[in-house]
Amino acid sequence: MNTFQLGAVAKTVEVSLSAALTTSSDARDCCARLEGKTIAFESLDERLVVCFESSSVHVETETDEADATVRGSPTAVLGALFGKGGDTVAVLGDATVFEDFRDSFRPHLKLPPAAERFMEDASDAVRVGAKAVKSAIEGVATATRDHWPDWLHRAHPDTGELRGEVDELKARMAALEERLAAVESADEAPPDEAASS
Repeated sequence: MNTFQLGAVAKTVEVSLSAALTTSSDARDCCARLEGKTIAFESLDERLVVCFESSSVHVETETDEADATVRGSPTAVLGALFGKGGDTVAVLGDATVFEDFRDSFRPHLKLPPAAERFMEDASDAVRVGAKAVKSAIEGVATATRDHWPDWLHRAHPDTGELRGEVDELKARMAALEERLAAVESADEAPPDEAASS
């Protein structure tokens, strides 16, 4: 997201929060309680910081420390801000600042239709991206499993000899294990059976 787009998102969030302040006494009381506090919302490399004043709120794109920081995927962060979606976020710092904000502001926030569509599109993109990555990993695993012995033999022709030696060692080990098992079973046999054999 470029600086202009991030600024537009910040302005949209600020307008939504200001609208909640005009319609909700809970939001106004919360704003007074959180005066001087900040909550950062972070996703990927983007960061919005909600700054509370006694009777107003403004949103910046600063990088200073915040009292509470909410981190997650883009849809999870928007969901945490507007009360949409079921994705989880991590809350760092003073969680009570975020909880007060969430409980007081969110019931009164209206997500603009364009932002609602963005959340749906972002969720779809994340799901498609995850499926593509999983498919790519499965493809590499299958190709490796199916073609690794051929490739190894072409790259190192002497591996055929090595493979033969390993197989011979395995056969010797199996024969030794059989002989050891026979000796152990003879040692465990009752004295009468051992004498008759």
